[in-house]
Amino acid sequence: MQYEEFVEYVGTLDFTGDRQTTDAMIKAVLGTLMSSVDDPAAQHLAEHLPEPLTVENLCGLQVRKNAPSFNDYVQEIRQQFGLNDEEAFELVDYVVRVTKEAVGEYVWTRFAEHLPAELGQAIRKP
Repeated sequence: MQYEEFVEYVGTLDFTGDRQTTDAMIKAVLGTLMSSVDDPAAQHLAEHLPEPLTVENLCGLQVRKNAPSFNDYVQEIRQQFGLNDEEAFELVDYVVRVTKEAVGEYVWTRFAEHLPAELGQAIRKP
């Protein structure tokens, strides 16, 4: 799957705005998830994602002392983009769905197993 397909899929949400904002939203959702796991798990997922979704681009210099709960994770996304709760949950859901489609169920499940328990359980739900 090409990155443009990520942007097109997530961009169908009414609140994403322009391509640049949609791009930033995708990277924020995935970056926060990837910063919540160890480096090998993040790297394994990134190997199956299209450019520019690399560990370096998604995690940058983020250092997370405590992995967020699912609600904290969604609130972080909500605040970053000025979304309401429903929009933030929908954004996370869309990004997770397109990521699962891009990398396949096996790779996604292996990644999700490395997430903190509550976050991993919430993200793995269909």
